[in-house]
Parts: sequence; structure tokens; C-alpha cells
Amino acid sequence: MTQFIDQIFVLGMQWLLNYVPAGARSLVSAIVCVVAVVIVFPLLFAITTWLERKGLGRIQNRFGPNRVGPWGLLQPIADAIKSLTKEDIVPIQADHVVHFLAPVLLVAAAFLAYAVLPVGRNMVLVNLDAGVLFSTASIVDRQAGYTGIWPHWFVFTPWGIVGFTLFMIAATAESNRSPFDLPEGESEIIAGYYIEYSGFKFALFFLGEYLGMFATSGMAITLFLGGWSAPLSVLTFIPSYIWFFAKLVTLICGFIWIRGTLPRLRMDQLMNLAWEFILPMALINMLVAGIWHLMPAGPLRWLVCSAIVAIPCILLGIGLKHKKKFQVRTYRYAE
Repeated sequence: MTQFIDQIFVLGMQWLLNYVPAGARSLVSAIVCVVAVVIVFPLLFAITTWLERKGLGRIQNRFGPNRVGPWGLLQPIADAIKSLTKEDIVPIQADHVVHFLAPVLLVAAAFLAYAVLPVGRNMVLVNLDAGVLFSTASIVDRQAGYTGIWPHWFVFTPWGIVGFTLFMIAATAESNRSPFDLPEGESEIIAGYYIEYSGFKFALFFLGEYLGMFATSGMAITLFLGGWSAPLSVLTFIPSYIWFFAKLVTLICGFIWIRGTLPRLRMDQLMNLAWEFILPMALINMLVAGIWHLMPAGPLRWLVCSAIVAIPCILLGIGLKHKKKFQVRTYRYAE
């Protein structure tokens, strides 16, 4: 029964394809999978907008959405209706074709990443065997084993925890999330550079950013957190797709927590962090990953690899700290 529930969507697809001519099965399978992705992740986007506004409200000691529906749960629907019915204003001198295609292409590009994400056991749209980032099902399979009750996730290795940390920092910056939301500022009118857009096109930009955040989080889950595998061997009876989305929601909550906690970095601070810490640590971590796989298993491997990543991390952190220039702030108040 547990295996049936875990594979219910796979079995449902096979049952559906039995009623489709053999020549059209590939096309029908692709269409059904694409429709599922187009429905599930935008729905997750709607839930995340509510969760983020409520979470930030709690962090900032306010209520957040609480009028539309119980606990404000229907607020995303109200926002969607508002976006669909709001007037679409296009600047006179804008290229109308480019103006229309920009948000559409942004969303379409974000959706492409989901083609290689295994969201459950045997649940991946395209299982490509072409390079590190497109043989993702095999990466999850390598992490699916257990020692006792503990999983073999890559994040539980010296190079894995460093790689996961660097990956999430880069994913936060790529998703334009705080503290790296430099292209826009919340204090600016209409999110800064989106000022030329209104209505549903404006909403598509936000949808694209959140879909990108979900995709990078899903890739982090796949590469470091065991993908759809359970965190403990005693919990494998829970369907694999539930574990994937549970991990995804956990990372989303982490993004929300960081947004409500950390101030925005300046551009020079981001550049210093990227060039003087993240890039050197990423190169060192690649070396450590190779050493880890070449050395025999045992305490010596842990000691050597941990030392190789810990010492540069401390030294680079000290170097960044000494380069800080603190200035006395002068506060002026209106009288």
C-alpha cells in the first residue's frame, strides 16, 4: 500500500497512456507533465505569497493579510483577480512586441528548470544523461541510502555543507532576494525597474522570480539534501514527493526568515563577498570534493577534508572583516 501511494502519479500516467495510441504516447505524456508543473508551482507561488506576507508580518509585529477569507488565505486570489482586471498600460515609445515578450520569456525560462528536477521517485519530466546538472536522478539515487537510520545526503560531508551554503547564498542573490535584492528596493515606487509594467504583466515578473527561487531551491534539494529521499530510514513509508515538497517549503521559509532579518547589502559589499570569499571557497571546495572521493573512508578523510575547508574559510572571513570601513552615522531629524 505504501509503494502504491508513493507511485500513484506514475501509475496514473501509465493507466492514462494505455488508452492513447502508441505513436502519440510521448506527446501526451509530455503534455500531461507540463500541465502538472504549470498548475502545481504557480499554486505554490500563490501560497508562498500568503505565507511570506504573514511571516514578515509576524517578524515585524503586524498582522499581514487577515481580511480576505479566514486568516487572509484568499488574499492571493484577490490579488490575482486584481492583476487580471487591472488596466494594461504600455508606454508610448516602448517596443510593444518586446514589452509583451519580456515577462512571458522570463516565466518560460523559469519553467524550463523543472524539466530535470526529480520531485519524487520515478517522477522527473526529462531524465537527461548529459553532464552534472542533467543527470539529476542519478545524483538523488546516490544519496538514497542509509547507515542505520541516518541518510547519505551530500550535505552531511565537509564539502557538501560548504557547497550547500555557497549554493544557497548564490541562489539568494540570483533570485533577487534580501539581502541581495539590489535591482530593486522596497522603498521605491512599484519595485523600481518594473515601473513600466502594470496589470498581469507586472504579476508575471514576480511569478518568474518566485519560480526561479523554487527551481534553485529544488536544485539545492537535489544536489545536497537527498532529493525526494526521507531524512531518516524509519520515515521512508511517507511518499517521496511529500518529502521533496516538505524540503522545498522549509527552504522557502528560510528565504522568508532571511528577508525579514537581514538588511540589504551595498553593491560593493556584494562584489567583495562574491570575489573575495565565495569564488575562492568554491574553488577550494571543488578540490576538497575530489580529495574526499579519492581518500578511503574513515576518520582521517573527515579530518583532512574538514581542515582544508575550515582554514581558508576562517582566513578569508578575517580578511573581509579587516577590509570593513566603519563610519560614524549622523542622524538628522525634522524639527
